Amino acid sequence: MQSYDDHSHIQPNTRKGGEYCIVIKEIKPKYSKSIIDQIDDIFAEYYGFTEKEKEFIKTFDMKFRIEEE
Repeated sequence: MQSYDDHSHIQPNTRKGGEYCIVIKEIKPKYSKSIIDQIDDIFAEYYGFTEKEKEFIKTFDMKFRIEEE
């Protein structure tokens, strides 16, 4: 979570002609990919995943996790 926080972007968004402001914390997981992979390795070992299963978990939906919109 610290990595997410370190790589987040705060985006103020004014609504209704300046009547109020919403502050959005934008998180981009691609900047935390290395630590996410380390966590996946720990879980894979704990649950006894094969190398193929571990790689599947680490690459599942990768285009949604690390690509820009």
